[in-house]
Amino acid sequence: MKNYSFGKNNKTGKDKKSAKIKKTGSTVLLTSIFAVINLSGCSESFQPVPVSQCGKVVKHTTSILKKLAKPQAEMIQECRKFTDEQRGCAMQASIVHDLAKCAKL
Repeated sequence: MKNYSFGKNNKTGKDKKSAKIKKTGSTVLLTSIFAVINLSGCSESFQPVPVSQCGKVVKHTTSILKKLAKPQAEMIQECRKFTDEQRGCAMQASIVHDLAKCAKL
């Protein structure tokens, strides 16, 4: 006698394959989304900020970091070592996580 049941209670090989395909499809979709997010984060271009603007960069960075900020003199020295793009990134940052991404540029 053939089993004609449909739905969740059907435990045939087709349903197992279908569930596996759905799980694999979900994994591929999530991986693709994360890849797009990471690539878009890395491909941002920032308005270059010259070394002469380090005072403004440090002031903005300190407003984001608050108690986590290093002494101002130390931050100005670090600012001078950064590239123009990294300083521009810092000026566009609004949260600590954004600043961390700038250091990796």
